[in-house]
Amino acid sequence: MRHMLLADYYNQNSTIRKAFGTGLYEAGAKYPQTMLFTDDLRAAIQCEDFIQAYPDRFVENGIAEANMVGMATGVSTCGKIPFVVSYATFATWRTAEQLRNDISYTNFNVKIVSMTTGVTFGQGGASHQTFADIALTRVLPNFVVLVPADATATKKSAHIAAEHIGPMFVRVGRDEEYDVYTQGDCPMEVGGANLLREGTDIALIACGFMVREALVAADMLQERGLSVAVVDLYSVKPINKKLLHSLAAACKAFMTIEEHFTMGGLGSAVMEAFERRQSPPIFLKGIYDAFPPIGPKFELRDHLGLCAESIADDAVKFLGTL
Repeated sequence: MRHMLLADYYNQNSTIRKAFGTGLYEAGAKYPQTMLFTDDLRAAIQCEDFIQAYPDRFVENGIAEANMVGMATGVSTCGKIPFVVSYATFATWRTAEQLRNDISYTNFNVKIVSMTTGVTFGQGGASHQTFADIALTRVLPNFVVLVPADATATKKSAHIAAEHIGPMFVRVGRDEEYDVYTQGDCPMEVGGANLLREGTDIALIACGFMVREALVAADMLQERGLSVAVVDLYSVKPINKKLLHSLAAACKAFMTIEEHFTMGGLGSAVMEAFERRQSPPIFLKGIYDAFPPIGPKFELRDHLGLCAESIADDAVKFLGTL
């Protein structure tokens, strides 16, 4: 029932994988150096437009992810712009050593695109659900970490990744998600963030598909008489400290919201942004030190409290403690 209400709140939904595929195809037209690597997931990643247009720039590696990252790193030394696109757990944890030694340490121009993040492939279970990929990649030197909020932002992230020189991790999803942005209104840049609503009681700071939940929660909280700011903090690394510091001066409290473990993710990054500064009280809302069960993503988000109703209720309780 909850996601039916969200369907009323947003006009349409879009397939995230297809949006990224479109963005990669467009980036490939603009940058002839762009290449695509995947690991026996050609159909799953939905980048067929790029593959059909540029077959000589596509490398199917089979189930050999560590080797795939090594190959992508190799072509980057020849001026290519390799995109390694895979399911989240295969793109990060199975290749953790290669991300560190081959890409981060050398500062080579490789793009890692992680699909099926969080519970977006909830029916895949713990082997395919991934809740620590932000934590893994953001601690690696030289890596940029982007977490787009919807299909429009996901498409744009492909362009940003192609344009940026250096390692980048892009955390996308899988199937339909509700829209936050329109094609003509989605400002994104490395190190950026979008203040979607202004407020003075609490700032809801979210990334990825939790941004839309934060927006709906803000409406619910407004009905309760609260003034709520909403931030799409899509660039988790580098993080927009200037915006966070200005919000701290305007708001009584922060709540960070992420489809990720609370340890090491967005909330941790926000707290670190206040090193040697006075920070506001911060509530970290996400997945708490346990693997979620198997199930459809919307039901799992409800179960985990990663939905607008739970966000609003927790915000009211949190403010009541201050």
